[in-house]
Formats: sequence, C-alpha cells, structure tokens
Amino acid sequence: MESDGSIRIDYSEYEHWNYEKFACFVNNMLLRRDTYLHTFKLRFKGYHPINFKDVRTWIGYAVKHNVKVLDVDLGRYDKTLLPRCIFTCPSLQELNLSMGEAPYDDLEHEGLLLPDIIKLPSLKRLTLCDVEVSLLDLEHMIPRSPVLEDMHLVNCAQHLELVESNVLKRLTIDGFFGRGKGLTVAAPLLIHFECNGWPLEEISWQKRPSLESAHIDTWCSGRTFDGQSDFTGMVLHARRLVLCGSDIKTTTLQAPRLPGWTSITTRHGFYSSPSS
Repeated sequence: MESDGSIRIDYSEYEHWNYEKFACFVNNMLLRRDTYLHTFKLRFKGYHPINFKDVRTWIGYAVKHNVKVLDVDLGRYDKTLLPRCIFTCPSLQELNLSMGEAPYDDLEHEGLLLPDIIKLPSLKRLTLCDVEVSLLDLEHMIPRSPVLEDMHLVNCAQHLELVESNVLKRLTIDGFFGRGKGLTVAAPLLIHFECNGWPLEEISWQKRPSLESAHIDTWCSGRTFDGQSDFTGMVLHARRLVLCGSDIKTTTLQAPRLPGWTSITTRHGFYSSPSS
C-alpha cells in the first residue's frame, strides 16, 4: 500500500476486512506519514461499501502533500460535482479520474461535473471518464493548464464544439454524452489523435497539425470513411494509421500518397510498408 513516494489504496486487496477496519487502517497510516508524495492511487470498484467523506479526506491529504500523480478509480461517487481541491492543486502533473456517472438521484446530469474554478499550472496529462466536459469547461481549463500535452476524454464530451490548445500533443475522444453540431480541433502541435464513435465529417480542423499517428473508429457512428474527409490532409505524413468501421474505403490512402507511413490497419486487412 505504501512505498517511497507512493501510496496505493485498493480496497479489493482488503475485502476480508470490514470497511470500518480498512478506513481506520488508512487514516492511521496517513497520520503517521508526513513525507514526500509523488503518486497517490485510490481504487474502489464494484459495490463495495464506502464512506465518501473518507474519500474526500484521503484526496485532500494527497493535495495537501503536493502530489504529482493522482489516480482515482471509483465505481460510484455520492456527489455530482467533483472534489474542488483536485482542480486547484499546483503540484499536480498527471490526473486520472474515473468516479462513475452522476448519482442516481440527479436527474439533470448523466456524468459528473467539473468545478467552476480550475487552475492546474503543472498538469501535463489528463484523463477523465464519465465527466460532462463542455466547450465552456475547456475554455476555463486549457488556458489555466499551460503545459497540458495529453488529454483523454472517455465518455465525456457534452456538446463539445471546440478543442483549442497551442501545446496539446495527444488527444483522445472516446464516446460522448451528447454530441453537438460538430467538433473543431485547433491544436497545431498535435501528433496523435484518437476518436471513437464520432463521425469524421463532423470534425473540422484549424491550425492544421501534422499527425504522426491516428486511430479512428466509426463503428458506433454508423458512418463510413471514404478518404474524402478533411481528415485526409492530417494523415499525409502519419506513420501509423488505424481505421475501424463497417465500410472503409482507403483508395486515396495508398503508399504514393503517404511517403512516411509504416502501417495502415483497416477492418478489411493490414497494409505495411515494404521497407518496414
């Protein structure tokens, strides 16, 4: 559970204890410990009993001790709003949050909500799961996260219309709560783009990047990729490209058009560079 610079709390390893004994054990450990903290991981999966006040106390401990990597994986949470202290932690470099969808008694929201105040000056990598992320949220978060290079949104997009960043290098959009009229990506330094379930014709580009790799899955969208999308220009210099869908036509993505590629993977086959 505890090692130099790291704390990992996983209730599944203590299922033979009742929750009260487990919580007392964790609280006593944190009280005794007052040293450097690099990584804090908290995991409760399934329907294990959990006191969410304890969760907030443990997360608060990590923030107070200038944690750099915070990884929280819960099957459910009792509030719609995520803990505010997480999003004003100046030391945080990597944040991974998967805390379940909105509580059952919240009829207005499907996912959890970001707080109004976000200021993460050291954050480089962000992964959110089941969080409602809108254009307004990103307009608050990205300027206040000036070194954010990796952003991964899993079942998060809520009427998301624009992702704009001059430092973002990797972007994943995997599922959504409510898709708006379309998505514009304005990230000139982007080198990897992954999109699952969002039709390519609804994605437009500003500040066109030169992607090194991309993974596009249109299975859930019911659309096809025919090589005519605006996305084609983004992958002309890609070395790795994966296309998944029910009907993919790649006639315009052959080797003469992609001088730097090493592999293209499609549902109907695998194409590799003769020199690879």
